[in-house]
Amino acid sequence: MEIYDGFILQAMILGVIADRSLSLSLAPVIVDVAKALAQDKKALTNVRLSRTTASYKLTHGLGHNLKESLCQDLRSYPYSCNMDESTSNSYKKVLGRSTY
Repeated sequence: MEIYDGFILQAMILGVIADRSLSLSLAPVIVDVAKALAQDKKALTNVRLSRTTASYKLTHGLGHNLKESLCQDLRSYPYSCNMDESTSNSYKKVLGRSTY
């Protein structure tokens, strides 16, 4: 059960990193802070999350699952994808995209 708890905690940390577009080099720092602040230090004792591990797990773990979930939703529900090309005030090309 301890290994499973470690995976859950890693997923939570990776979620924070991805949600806030943080540098993957912060993963070990976040783990250290979480260990210092955690009330349940036993659950956090075995958590290790290096930059390489974080990158791999975001790409092949969390990223893969999110992609599969999104593809399943797109197959199951109607949606529309709107694209608009325009020029900004500084005369730069801008491509806007929204999906509903």
